[in-house]
Amino acid sequence: MKDVTTLDLVDVSWPISILKCSNRVDRMRPGEHMIVTVKDSDTSDSIVGLLRTLPEYDVTVRRTDECLLVTVFRQANGFRGT
Repeated sequence: MKDVTTLDLVDVSWPISILKCSNRVDRMRPGEHMIVTVKDSDTSDSIVGLLRTLPEYDVTVRRTDECLLVTVFRQANGFRGT
């Protein structure tokens, strides 16, 4: 991954975590990856639900021992990959 940024929301409560993520996503450049770290699945589900409505973003989630990593990729061409 070339352009990768991180956003640590582990100690940020809902709904502030969703607002911070949304603000950062709005500033993503085409082709950029962002890894968002959250503590609970409710926050992860909210982020994924928000981003799945936007066709130019691909979202994946994986669990680690202590948190969830939400990887967000903004498509360079503005369309969801297949």
